Amino acid sequence: MRHYGADCACSSSLVATHIGACGIAPGETGAAFACGVHAIMHPTGMRLFFAGGMLSPEGRCKTLDTAADGYVRGEARGVVGSGT
Repeated sequence: MRHYGADCACSSSLVATHIGACGIAPGETGAAFACGVHAIMHPTGMRLFFAGGMLSPEGRCKTLDTAADGYVRGEARGVVGSGT
């Protein structure tokens, strides 16, 4: 079993999924799992985004809405499994 880490900023999960697919396609492996995590570990980023006026003062995300007034940061994780 091989383990890989991909630190590609915003595209890490996409790159990990691609690496897994590249192993499945030629038959190098029968299954692959790609996992991505975003965790806010330090308050400095939030402070900078707030000071720059980028965060929604309401704390609500209104993607593609004319009432959008900033964005909301959050933490997330996901896992994708694929196989033959």
